[in-house]
Amino acid sequence: MLRMSRSLNVRPECLEKVRLALRHNGFSSQKSLARDMGIALATLSKFLTGKPVDAGNFRAICLKLALDWRAIADLDNTNLQETASVKTSIDIVKKRIDWGEADVMGHS
Repeated sequence: MLRMSRSLNVRPECLEKVRLALRHNGFSSQKSLARDMGIALATLSKFLTGKPVDAGNFRAICLKLALDWRAIADLDNTNLQETASVKTSIDIVKKRIDWGEADVMGHS
């Protein structure tokens, strides 16, 4: 089962294509697209520079710009981040388990 990460980013080699799509779809600026979509300009700026954005916003921006989100998403990088996050979570759980039981009654 493929688990979607909470954030996605544009693959570096697709950044120029994404920037061109902005103009090709009739948006004179990032601000005009952000306003049209009702999203923060900072979110759109992150998308256009390849920084991670919420997966829902990522797909919505791609739809608005007539881009296939699967074709431009850096899914390899997302999977690495997700794997690191899962490993960190497992390490935290292991540390909690290793604490052992406390002597609540004051007995040794």
